[in-house]
Amino acid sequence: MFAWTLPALIIAGWSAALFVTLGGTAARCTQRRALAVAAVNLAPSAAAWALSLAWRVLPGLSDPATVLWLGVSAAAIVAVGCWRTQPLRGSMLPTSLQPDRFWLALALLLAGVVYLMLRVPAYSNDPLEYAAVAKLLHAQRSLSVYPVLDSSLSGGLYAPWTHPPGFPLLMALMMTYTDIDAGTALKWVAALHVVLFFSSLAALLPKRMRWVAVLSMTATPAYMIGVINGSVEAVRLTALIGVFAASLALWQAPPVSSAVRLGALFGLCGFVHSLGILSAAFFLPVLILRRAGSFASRIGWGAGILTTQLLMLSPDLWRNLKLFGVVLGDRPAVWQLPEVGRVEYFREFRGLTGPLDMLVHGLLQGFSQISNFGVAYWLPALAFAGLLLARRRLGDEVGRRADNIGSRHMVELAAGIVVTFYAMATALTMMGSVEALKNVRYMLTVHPFVGILTAWVVLRMPHPDRLRKLVCIGLALGSLVPLIYVAERHPGLLTSTMNQEQAYFVYERPEADAVREVDRVSNPGHCAMLFQQADYALHGSGCFLSFLDHRFADVYRDPSAQGAAGRLRAMGIALIVTPSTAMPEIYNTSVGKLLGDPALARLTWSSGGFSIYALGDPSDPHPTIQQPIEIVPVPGQNAGEMMLNWDVLAPRQPDSGQQPSAGVLCVDASGQGLLQLTTIATDGGPAPRGALLEYLRPDRPYVLGAYLRASQRLCVQQLIGQIQGGKLIVQAGAGLRVERVTFGRVVRPTAVAKDS
Repeated sequence: MFAWTLPALIIAGWSAALFVTLGGTAARCTQRRALAVAAVNLAPSAAAWALSLAWRVLPGLSDPATVLWLGVSAAAIVAVGCWRTQPLRGSMLPTSLQPDRFWLALALLLAGVVYLMLRVPAYSNDPLEYAAVAKLLHAQRSLSVYPVLDSSLSGGLYAPWTHPPGFPLLMALMMTYTDIDAGTALKWVAALHVVLFFSSLAALLPKRMRWVAVLSMTATPAYMIGVINGSVEAVRLTALIGVFAASLALWQAPPVSSAVRLGALFGLCGFVHSLGILSAAFFLPVLILRRAGSFASRIGWGAGILTTQLLMLSPDLWRNLKLFGVVLGDRPAVWQLPEVGRVEYFREFRGLTGPLDMLVHGLLQGFSQISNFGVAYWLPALAFAGLLLARRRLGDEVGRRADNIGSRHMVELAAGIVVTFYAMATALTMMGSVEALKNVRYMLTVHPFVGILTAWVVLRMPHPDRLRKLVCIGLALGSLVPLIYVAERHPGLLTSTMNQEQAYFVYERPEADAVREVDRVSNPGHCAMLFQQADYALHGSGCFLSFLDHRFADVYRDPSAQGAAGRLRAMGIALIVTPSTAMPEIYNTSVGKLLGDPALARLTWSSGGFSIYALGDPSDPHPTIQQPIEIVPVPGQNAGEMMLNWDVLAPRQPDSGQQPSAGVLCVDASGQGLLQLTTIATDGGPAPRGALLEYLRPDRPYVLGAYLRASQRLCVQQLIGQIQGGKLIVQAGAGLRVERVTFGRVVRPTAVAKDS
């Protein structure tokens, strides 16, 4: 228990440092509340920023010296801040905080959320990659390895991010003074920020707006499932609420001091994630418009905020410019190769191909993607439409009572942030970019402010108290979605005593099975090429290289499968591990041809779309493929559904050695569009899936996927030793025609002649 004292004291010290620096000790009551929210929410980021200074200047600094630096620097800031504090004016905040039963209910809600977070192991790629980087930073005690571009120093990990290192540094800080692993540190950091987020959001709002705003977040599956999984959004949105609170308190403070203070806070917000760097751009238009003074003075004030923020982040931005040629954005060297075609991949596989798709599935995904956002966008839209109708019918007296709750300035700031965000996203979209739309998590940036607007609009409707109760009941029911999802995905876990590592290997399959299998078949001196590195980087123990490693560029450029195989062998690659999703680095390059050729790569293991291939030795005798049998659609069924009868396609025959039998499945298609093959059942079938899990994640076993731009033949190996039968679902885009689907069994020599 004592081990947790040091991180707690460090964060508390930086909370105090930020509070006095912002002028909280000399502020009015409502301002002190807002500045306290800002200080507490951004204190972890401030501690991580201070830690980055130490590990940049003095890499390898000992643990006692590090904690001394973090404590002394925070204490020095407190001392200077108390001496220099000046009174503040001009708060946007509503009336003072009042204790009531809400806080007890919120505490129970947060206790349940934190319990879920600490029970469920992290399982998706991004959180696991952050944890793997934190593990590396903790081991090196240095930022010289960040971003992770030298896999020889990182044990194979490759993370070419332009994100500042705030999130992994927070995990490294937790690991430094507690006896926990990176996966557990990830969950504790996320849990801390979730508690801060909901408590701060409620503290800023008037009493009658709290529940609607809070429940609009808990009823959003994309947010809640993400934070339960340890996503960076738990930290990023908490920091965003911190700068929101500071903006409410400092919008009319003296120009120089408020510009420096707000700029520093925006810098801390950006230190968590690159989207946080853009936070000032979302806030400044409305802040500049609402601030008193001449237009020139307001523009100068905004410029001061941006300058301070950029100075805070200058080491990371300069590093990005030097390494990647840009200050922000995904710029791995492999993704710049025309052979890979990563841009087309994002557009096609995320449904952002044409203007209508970019509008409906991109800009308006808050409305179109109910499984991600629930009714969080529909609710305020319908309420606002109802408000307009009520005003037209009943006159201006509608909402007059709600105008007296003191939230007008807060709502204006929240509305300005939402409008600016979508204006910027629309401008990028009209320029042909999908960067702002390609990830659901990006749209969560403005979600807390959408919740604030929802609460405000509901209170302006006729009979607001009755309507508010109905809305809260509906949102509370919607908030059960993440709980049901977790229970269905991890049956029995919520009442078990397993730790995070044990739970990962029991519940996160087939990813965890792939980790164990790679460890089992790896040989010393040889490495695995991973097309999904996060799971193995955190839980595996053998040698590996990520598909993103720039050293694979020549492999992707090589036009022949034989040439690519030779280059991989020269790099020490013995295994290739593919994930349960289509990868342009596979299907657009000779790697795809390599994996479809049993003479070059031998499929040794497959489960749920994850596959492990052993790279063949050129001296081995080549296998043969039996006369391929054409697979035809079942008469009377959907043309894209083809039944597989394995007794006919691949009669069981004794295999040499202990390797399972395999076959080669090939698809000939012409045109342009998406092609996806899914669902080949195995003995026992998949684990039972609940109705909600089936709706939110209608996963089927993955076979093959690609975006075709011309006539092409795609082949993939499939294990057939234990397959009884099944259905092959061929999904082809409107501009694509599937001409032939064939399957041929691989026959390997029963004896291998060797020189004596």
